[in-house]
Amino acid sequence: MGGVGHFLLVLAHRHAPASTLAPLTYTQLCWAMSGGLLIFGEIPSLTTAIGALVILVAGLLVLLSSKA
Repeated sequence: MGGVGHFLLVLAHRHAPASTLAPLTYTQLCWAMSGGLLIFGEIPSLTTAIGALVILVAGLLVLLSSKA
């Protein structure tokens, strides 16, 4: 799965600039927290949730500013 994911990432960089794709990597935070919750029953702490939210908002701001 990791190899397929990396291959798809390479293809994405072939078709779009890195500045457009970079904010999308922040979705890994959501997947990691969801996987931790569903697979391990791990509830993120408040500081983890706030930190993830700050990083996601920053990524969205970068994405929106790159389109302007």
